[in-house]
Amino acid sequence: MKTVFKILGGLILLIILALILVPIIFKDDIVKMVKEESNNAVNAKIEFGDFDLSLIKSFPDFYFTIENVKVSGIDDFEGLELASIKELDLTVDLMSVINGESINVKNITIVEPDIHAKVLANGKANYDIAKESEESEEVIDEASTEASSFKMQLSKIEIIDGGVVFEDATLPMHMSIADLNLILSGDLTETVTTIKADGGVQA
Repeated sequence: MKTVFKILGGLILLIILALILVPIIFKDDIVKMVKEESNNAVNAKIEFGDFDLSLIKSFPDFYFTIENVKVSGIDDFEGLELASIKELDLTVDLMSVINGESINVKNITIVEPDIHAKVLANGKANYDIAKESEESEEVIDEASTEASSFKMQLSKIEIIDGGVVFEDATLPMHMSIADLNLILSGDLTETVTTIKADGGVQA
């Protein structure tokens, strides 16, 4: 019996060590992926604060936290902050990280986002920040067959204590929403799906 308990004790110790060490081992890879994917995808300045990675909070998945995320405009919107997020929490599939072929995000929690969307009199919007591809259609078609290194398998998006300001000089229009709390759940990766929404706002 003593031998059995020693073996069990050793296994428990190995599991605890794995829970501690695995996030440390893969943290740099995930941080690098997030920075590269976000900055390559937009015409804006993106800044990040501290990062934290844990296996304990959402075992057997990674629980990835990014603090103080800021998205600022460029060119006509220089100096205007499009988004400020106190904390962004991602639940990431562990096996997708270990395999290294793609990284699958399951759940996203956005804590205290402050969004300022603005449309100028000429119709230009500060939220239209997606980069246009300069590749030819042939290259795009070939690239579309390749697997992306970043995938979504979302089942839930949660917004906690959010705020939104929307200005449109073409109408003109000004609208603000405070204390936005919203949970969207369902298979958010399907083309056609049923989404359940729970929450409330203060206009």
